[in-house]
Amino acid sequence: MPGLADMHLHLPEEEKIEKLLLANIAAGVTRIRIMNSKVSQLELKERLKTSGQLISSIIYYSQLISSTDTYSEAQADSLIRLIKHNNVDFIELMGLSNEQTFDNLTKAAKKHAVIMFGHYPVYQKDGKPFMLDMEKTIKSGFKSIEHLGGYTRLNN
Repeated sequence: MPGLADMHLHLPEEEKIEKLLLANIAAGVTRIRIMNSKVSQLELKERLKTSGQLISSIIYYSQLISSTDTYSEAQADSLIRLIKHNNVDFIELMGLSNEQTFDNLTKAAKKHAVIMFGHYPVYQKDGKPFMLDMEKTIKSGFKSIEHLGGYTRLNN
């Protein structure tokens, strides 16, 4: 049987990670995509690389962007270059501070060929949640929308 993939994994606390990684292998999950983590993904990546004792699926690491993160065009470009330098696999949007940050991140991600996806882009505008236009989101190169967020707002 080919290996399975868990495309939306949240890592637990540090002391539970080894058990989780072994449980995935035992269940035939050979690839995991980290979508959120209570521990540093870069530290975990280094630990797995240097430890000959830990057994793990192939892991795809993310850079999390939250609703409190704001990036100018230059800051977004710098972040994406750092992501490439650290061999992080993708940007995962957990939240969005504003539409300009989304535009700056997607522009830099395209420029440096970094995958971007995550929760549907929603931000606060005048104290109310504002959803980015679905067509803009799709045309931006956003690769997947987690939990099917935003699709309920599509017109048939």
